[in-house]
Amino acid sequence: MRRREVLTQVPHPEDHNDDEQLFDQEDKELIYETVKKLSAFIIEKKIPNIMLLDNAARPLYIGLKEYLKTNYPNVEVNIHFTNPEGYFIRNREEAIANGGHIVPPRLIWTPDGINKDFAYLFDNTYKNISSDKNQPLLLFDACVHSGSTMAAVKRTLNSIGYRTVMCGAVSSDIPVDFVVSEGRQTCYPFNRDTNIDSGKPTIVSLPRKNEQKSTIENSTEAMARIRSQLKAAVLGGIDKDKDKNKKKGSR
Repeated sequence: MRRREVLTQVPHPEDHNDDEQLFDQEDKELIYETVKKLSAFIIEKKIPNIMLLDNAARPLYIGLKEYLKTNYPNVEVNIHFTNPEGYFIRNREEAIANGGHIVPPRLIWTPDGINKDFAYLFDNTYKNISSDKNQPLLLFDACVHSGSTMAAVKRTLNSIGYRTVMCGAVSSDIPVDFVVSEGRQTCYPFNRDTNIDSGKPTIVSLPRKNEQKSTIENSTEAMARIRSQLKAAVLGGIDKDKDKNKKKGSR
């Protein structure tokens, strides 16, 4: 499989016509393969909740939601977003080393263990998940390299009582519970969502500020086109699968 660079900047909408395809055929096939395999894994393992890590995995929800709705209409899967930056500063020493800015929920770990304020914040932010901490939960990212990001989130969730936290990715350089494409070494075509600011120490990414509105207006339109074409890639794959099944049935 060819190697693709991560798309770090969405194109200005005026530079492209509305009919231009942002993804080639191989990209579309990977998008469809991802949501198809991910859905099958969720159904097989009976996973009621999936958390997509910002930024790279966020656009996945468009295709995943569409595939599940079409192929598993009677199965309820809750799709959530979480910001790994909210999990990284784990103790006072580490906070000081990172500039000394200690603000909840950044100070997750205390000398006595997990910060109870953080646990309360998480449980009340993600009520569908916290209603039964014994249910399996899947953390999913577009790509995993060192694994430090996902490990920080998983460790924290385990410490506040979530017993079965699995990890998955489209591609991964380290062993995870589920991977879509073995040997793949890029996050493309799952692109960053430029309408959110995931650089803040919060477990839910914040929307961009008003002073960034000039760039937001452009990226909002561009992201709408990306999401629309992600959805179209999944619906196109579903239609192809239906045609294949019809042909098999007519033999």
